[in-house]
Amino acid sequence: MDESSPEGLKTIDKQPYTLNMNPGVSVYGEALKKISGSEYRYWDPSRSKLAAYLRKKGKEFDHQKDMSILYLGAASGTTVSHLSDLLTGGRIFAVEFSRIPFTKLLGLCEIRKNIMPIQGDANNPATYSFMVGQVDI
Repeated sequence: MDESSPEGLKTIDKQPYTLNMNPGVSVYGEALKKISGSEYRYWDPSRSKLAAYLRKKGKEFDHQKDMSILYLGAASGTTVSHLSDLLTGGRIFAVEFSRIPFTKLLGLCEIRKNIMPIQGDANNPATYSFMVGQVDI
């Protein structure tokens, strides 16, 4: 990840940030930074495997703003919230099995309309695949 990173994904002080879809709102206590009139959210690599991958110079995360993603094991939505920042015209189908993290995920979905919460077992896609259909990732 560098200065040529995809739109909405930025490196600031060698750390990953996403353009905040909801300026002024921190999802999980992450730092917010204003740059040239836009607000970015720190994407904590210690809380997100995808952020860690990008920080360690993983292959580019090729995404388009209108893609759909099926995210298995969404927990309370840390990584999902950053995907929401990046896929402003797309949808993230966030699957979580455990009740307590799923309840927190529902709260996130109230303010981020491009996240579709699904309480289900990632190992049993037949129980939710009819809601998801074809996805890009």
